[in-house]
Amino acid sequence: DRYPGHTDNLVYRAETSRNYEAGVKSILLERRLTLNAAAYHIDIQNQQLNNVIPDPRGGPVPITVIQDAAKSHVNGFEAEAAFRPVAGLQFNGSLSYSDGVFDDFVRTFSATDTFDMSGTPFENVPKMTAYGSVQYSRALADGRNLDLSAEYAYVDEITFQNNTRMSKAHDQLTTPAYDRVNVSATLSTRSRVRF
Repeated sequence: DRYPGHTDNLVYRAETSRNYEAGVKSILLERRLTLNAAAYHIDIQNQQLNNVIPDPRGGPVPITVIQDAAKSHVNGFEAEAAFRPVAGLQFNGSLSYSDGVFDDFVRTFSATDTFDMSGTPFENVPKMTAYGSVQYSRALADGRNLDLSAEYAYVDEITFQNNTRMSKAHDQLTTPAYDRVNVSATLSTRSRVRF
């Protein structure tokens, strides 16, 4: 197969993987608590990756090709929970960890510009993400309803290919880790007007 757009693009093979997973799903405390968790390992052969390279014909705009990583693997886990201790109150949370590593991959821009990425982590994938929220809803007098909500999200740093026109095969950039908090309060009237 070839990536569409240029007849001289690199040839790539079919991607295959073997996936191993163990987990648990549970509902506890008279259905007020839900807990789910899973750990996994994935072995990948010929992982297909977008590779932005200088135009081999000398054009001013880089082109995108697909290149195989001969071997790679991912170890990770995911967990989520939901808890409703009393009517109108709910807590939610999730945590995800993904450690993807190239075992055998040489990024190729040209015959003289290569980068051996064997042993390095996947690009474009944060190792860890986390989320938590709490929602509270209460009926008030005269058909009004009060909804309170707070959310927290965290995304780990992300490394990605630097694909500017003058970049080399080994050039990478990193987006720092960040977190975000959202808080809201909504008052609904009987006529469904919301504030």
